[in-house]
Amino acid sequence: MHMQWEYALGPEQMAAGSILPDGSGGVIFKTVQTNTIIWLDQNGAEIYKRTGAGQIDVLAANAGGITFYIDDAVGYSQIIHVDPQGRETPVQPAVPGYDFLPIQVQQPFVSDQLGFFIYRTNSADYFLMRYAF
Repeated sequence: MHMQWEYALGPEQMAAGSILPDGSGGVIFKTVQTNTIIWLDQNGAEIYKRTGAGQIDVLAANAGGITFYIDDAVGYSQIIHVDPQGRETPVQPAVPGYDFLPIQVQQPFVSDQLGFFIYRTNSADYFLMRYAF
């Protein structure tokens, strides 16, 4: 077992929200303080990054892409799918007066068939790390 890569989140950016493997060795996760979702490939490089003005969270992730919901303004939630090239496609366009409610699940680490992901901090900076079996 060895560390494959680490992704620096910086100070005050603890990614304590959703974290899901994407099925191809990568991962998508949410930073709570900046309300941002980030999709990394199997080498730890960014595929996609989006910050929401309101709520944003990951719904699903697999080799075909990621799906998330975003609430950029009260009453204007939508579901968006992003393909492996980073292109967005609305799945459920924003409908005035409707909001999606998140199901909060917090976990310190998550694994897939290739290894696991875990957060590390030195109390000043935060990192997401990928370990391979």
